[in-house]
Amino acid sequence: MILHGGGRSALRYRKLAELLADRFTVIVPDRRGRGRTPAPAVSDPALLIDDVRQVMAATGCRRVFGHSGGAVLALDVARALPIAELAVYEPPMLGDIPISFDWLPDLRREVERRRPGRALLIVAKGLRLPLPKLPAGLLVAAGWLTGLTRGASGAALLEEYGALHEDVIALSGRKAAEYAGLRTRTLLISGGASAAYLTGSVDLLEARISGARRAVLDRQGHNAPDVTAPEEVAALLKGFFDQRLTQDIAEVERRRALCA
Repeated sequence: MILHGGGRSALRYRKLAELLADRFTVIVPDRRGRGRTPAPAVSDPALLIDDVRQVMAATGCRRVFGHSGGAVLALDVARALPIAELAVYEPPMLGDIPISFDWLPDLRREVERRRPGRALLIVAKGLRLPLPKLPAGLLVAAGWLTGLTRGASGAALLEEYGALHEDVIALSGRKAAEYAGLRTRTLLISGGASAAYLTGSVDLLEARISGARRAVLDRQGHNAPDVTAPEEVAALLKGFFDQRLTQDIAEVERRRALCA
């Protein structure tokens, strides 16, 4: 199961899902208030965990990958539900390394005005995501020309950003120490070009989660799973999840041999 990031939807992870689909059945649910889930967005972690529980019950899924805000949810799910394996990409521990969200009212204004290019610029600056060194007007124009903020893509972006306020509330106050007792086999991934509050969050989790594995994609930033490097992320996930899968198959064969 892939849990999408804050201000994102399942649609953004189609490439990653396709890359994993040759070895796994991949499920990418939309959280409430975006994509194909029409219910209003919520910020209550208990409701978000219960939504994942229902998907797990319906599908039998026990391996989870989360990105950004979805990675925080994945960590919460691993504490509450019987997850076999967990991989996360840069879950922000905002209780340990806080950043300002005073830009959220500006984002809401641009969403209400149906201006996806300016909304994208506000989010990228607010979350300290890398941007080309160009004037704001040229950056907005570049998003339109590349199709990122035009037509259906722009409409989807506005829908995703419309739920970002609830995502931020759901994330607020999280600290790495909350996950110190996690015993699920875990892979922590970060990008070498990501903002310090993101890589620092993964450092803190690595120190707290016993036995967690760590991987760094040297030249990648925060949006590697859904934008810049789904191939690299998929390769990491296959190596991590396949290792346990191979062990499971070997154990089944061993037991069959003993019963023969």
